[in-house]
Amino acid sequence: MGTEVVRRVAIVTGAGSTGGLGKAIARALARAGNVAVVNDLEEASAGETAKKLIEEGYEAFPVAADVSDAEAVEGMVAEVLNRFNRIDILVNCVGIRTKALISEIKADEIDRVLAVNLTSVILCTNAVAGIMKRQQFGRVVSIGSTAGRRGGGEYMTSTSIYSAAKAGIGGFSRSAARELGPFGITVNVVAPFLIDVPGRSHRRPPEMVEEMLRNIPMRRLGTPEDVAAAVAFLASDAASYITGVELDVNGGWHMEG
Repeated sequence: MGTEVVRRVAIVTGAGSTGGLGKAIARALARAGNVAVVNDLEEASAGETAKKLIEEGYEAFPVAADVSDAEAVEGMVAEVLNRFNRIDILVNCVGIRTKALISEIKADEIDRVLAVNLTSVILCTNAVAGIMKRQQFGRVVSIGSTAGRRGGGEYMTSTSIYSAAKAGIGGFSRSAARELGPFGITVNVVAPFLIDVPGRSHRRPPEMVEEMLRNIPMRRLGTPEDVAAAVAFLASDAASYITGVELDVNGGWHMEG
């Protein structure tokens, strides 16, 4: 079973140089034969990832946009459509968290976390849905989280708003899958947890990592490439009859507790 897709156009949000997951997903989709449209809030960050992919022999195109803003999303989609005349794949990967507790978080911070994590998914899906319907083909894959169903737990404290947003992604995606299925469009979610992103391992004390590994049946943390492989599969022809699914990519952690 392969994940090869021939020169389809794939937008990956949050895929700039500072985004571990998005960058890995863009590379996996490009490796499968797609044009990787690299989105990031910062033009330089999007450009850096796209440049790296091009140097590796892939086709990539950077586009800067705040995907939590409706006007910016419309502009991004118009730019991509004008350049390639089609949009086949959308991967919603942008995300942020807050460290504030429920009793401490401010309204503007709540709005921002929900806007970046959830509203962006709705806006981007809305912006490409009409295009994909006309094409009678589309793949939408959003990055959720096991926290959307279980809460952050002992390893992800202060994540109530983040968890709420990720839960919202699941509900929205299942509804969108029902609505868009008749047009050959699949809508799915990949739900990782405890991904070891390069450069961020120092944030977890060694004793916490040891405890986490004891609760993961696979006995290792996930990698961005693990998540990217799942996304590439769901974006491929091999997954043409899979929709409305939330795929756990967490080494079995969802079975614990």
